[in-house]
Amino acid sequence: MTQAIRSFFAVSIPDLVRSKLAEVIGILGQRPNGDRIRWVSPDNLHVTLRFLGEVTPKALADLVAAVTDEVQAVPVFDCRLTEVRVFPNPRRAKVIAVGVEADGHLTELAAAVERGVVREGFAPEDRGFRSHLTLGRLRGHGYPSSQDDFGLVDCPVRVDRVVLYRSELRPEGPEYREIETIILEGNGS
Repeated sequence: MTQAIRSFFAVSIPDLVRSKLAEVIGILGQRPNGDRIRWVSPDNLHVTLRFLGEVTPKALADLVAAVTDEVQAVPVFDCRLTEVRVFPNPRRAKVIAVGVEADGHLTELAAAVERGVVREGFAPEDRGFRSHLTLGRLRGHGYPSSQDDFGLVDCPVRVDRVVLYRSELRPEGPEYREIETIILEGNGS
């Protein structure tokens, strides 16, 4: 029997931006109660487009083909990492993340990935796409909930590909490895 692979589609982050975000994580981790956050390893930083869960290798190959078909028309675009904030809101904070602005292009890309995934028989995602890049997950309460004291990241990111990642859960935290890369070839603006 073939073992299923825990996987997801995402936008990868360039090394230069990854380094800047590692500095931000370092600063936030030094704040009071920063140790109550399970910080994401800089190597694992990405913008999730669609989490898949456990999928067989055969199904992953079919998913890549379907998603490739759907994202063909999506052009290469630029997005900007913006302010650090909490999700889902300051009163029920569970995640510290960086906002991502892309004039709707990132939402268009996520919708194309979603169409490919649904086409291959996966149930549609029940939550709408919220563009963000997770820096850490809160363990309990106590981290500052005021977004004013988090600051602005303000980094440009060129989005020219979608990456299928494998997620391996380990005691020290997950490890993500690229399985497949889909290059965006659309001719839009």
